[in-house]
Amino acid sequence: MRQNWRSAVLDRTRPGLLVRRHFEATVFTALAEELLCGDVAVIGSEEYADWSGQLLVWEAVEEKLPSYLVEVGLAREDEAAGFGAASFRRQLEDRLRDAAAAADAGHPDNEGLVIDPETGVPSSGTAPASSP
Repeated sequence: MRQNWRSAVLDRTRPGLLVRRHFEATVFTALAEELLCGDVAVIGSEEYADWSGQLLVWEAVEEKLPSYLVEVGLAREDEAAGFGAASFRRQLEDRLRDAAAAADAGHPDNEGLVIDPETGVPSSGTAPASSP
């Protein structure tokens, strides 16, 4: 739970009062975190349905995976059947490389970003004056 929860729930327009919806969201977020890590338990919860029974069996996932990968744009029709962890990693690396190249190409026109030519450290603001 974030330590600055008070600033999120206090009403700034009415000192001493809480914003009810923000307070409720904070309480339920904290409760969910405590339930997940096992610090809180709900008496009688074993009577409720097991959510894992609603999951697909792996064979059904494997059958649907190629068309899903094509539908969400992670694979082309011709590569979906052989798509695996290595393909996914390669695709992520390619996308990251393309994004970095686009950012690098736009750098000279970006006046809000300055990269020190000596150290390579980026900062915001104006470039330091070069010495003659």
